[in-house]
Amino acid sequence: MPHKIVALDIGGVCLQILRQVFFDRYRLIAEAVSLAAIEREFECGRITAAEWLGRIRQLMPELQRLPDNQCWQQFRSIVGPEVPGIAALTAHWVRQGYHIIFFSNTSCVHADEVWRKISFSANISDAVYSYDAGFMKPDPEIYYYFEERFGVPDLYLDDSPDNIATARKLGWQNSHVFTGTGPWLQDK
Repeated sequence: MPHKIVALDIGGVCLQILRQVFFDRYRLIAEAVSLAAIEREFECGRITAAEWLGRIRQLMPELQRLPDNQCWQQFRSIVGPEVPGIAALTAHWVRQGYHIIFFSNTSCVHADEVWRKISFSANISDAVYSYDAGFMKPDPEIYYYFEERFGVPDLYLDDSPDNIATARKLGWQNSHVFTGTGPWLQDK
């Protein structure tokens, strides 16, 4: 019998993402296009963490005065607290027999930080990360990668309407834009 699968995005669904914290703390300024390109390469696993740090330091000389460990600590600080109610919701799904799979655009550094921060790690069965798949949502290739490993999920929640639109185009019909745990906890 196949497993019942819930695919969960991480940022904005499981944990709050505080992107601006990293930049504001050091008054960092970077050309948005260049920064986005470097982040995409890192989150698609095309450059290593060390390469990312070197390129970010070139783009933002303000970081050159910080030791590596402090840069990484600040970079990890964008992974904020849990979304209220997500631990209870994932526990409910596990009791109902679902396997919960993270499905997220993220770097290896942030994925590790997520596992350090969540209180509900025992509820998560596996993960599909962009840095492993080589593609980022909403690129259909990452959805195909997910399907190869787990099939089409019974439920997919993401805070990005673009990601949900792609999922629905690919036949993931029970895909929803996540706006909080309230409506999902009421269905318990």
